[in-house]
Amino acid sequence: MTVAVAVRKADRTFLAADTLMSFGGERYPRDNCRVEKIYRVGSSVLAWAGWSLYAEMLDAYLLRHAPPSLRSETEVFSFFIQFWRLMRDDYTFVREHKAQDQHPFVDLDSTFLIANAAGIFKVSRDMNITTFQQYCAIGSGAAYALGALRILYEQESDAGVIARRAAQVGIDFDVHCGGSVDVIEVKRDLAAVEEPPPTPMPESLRERADGGPSHAAATNGGAGGAGGAEGAAGAGGIKSRDGEEIVRKQRQEDSGG
Repeated sequence: MTVAVAVRKADRTFLAADTLMSFGGERYPRDNCRVEKIYRVGSSVLAWAGWSLYAEMLDAYLLRHAPPSLRSETEVFSFFIQFWRLMRDDYTFVREHKAQDQHPFVDLDSTFLIANAAGIFKVSRDMNITTFQQYCAIGSGAAYALGALRILYEQESDAGVIARRAAQVGIDFDVHCGGSVDVIEVKRDLAAVEEPPPTPMPESLRERADGGPSHAAATNGGAGGAGGAEGAAGAGGIKSRDGEEIVRKQRQEDSGG
């Protein structure tokens, strides 16, 4: 079981989780079995509460696919649809079953918490995606963590401190949570905040676009045709095979050839 907490405040976002691994009614000391429940997926961080086998399947997925963009509810939903299809197609041990309450939708048997520069997203067992602006918690210790978050968010200014303390409350009160608390800060998406300056246009291209010297040299000579073509060639303006052919023919006519 798990407690995972995401907190966003003062333009900083953190995700915290416990590190206890349990097998049914068994649990092991942290110096013997310590599990990292927070994953980096591209520019996002992800934690889950439920079956630990999701860690292996997620690793296998990311080895074969580029990290997905998870910056909106639509993108998060699309990723989990693809991930679910891969699990069903590639891992035949994933069983299809109906929930006891006859829920009409899929049941992941796990919940997920995603945090990135765009926000905090909770993925429910039925793949319903919910966006949170301040904080969220999942797992068996979530009820205790959320109670702490309600108070800590108003009292503390540091999002990292809030996340760590709320996760610790979940550990202190829920018998299925334990170990130390891992805390990871979401990387700020600098590309979305700061755009690089535009590349200046080269001088030669700018002159042509503005009708500068090169354009004038190419058109100087008016109806004479040959003078314009020769001027363009001599001034280093626009040169072409057609222009050279015109100059050659004109010279032949002038020489009586």
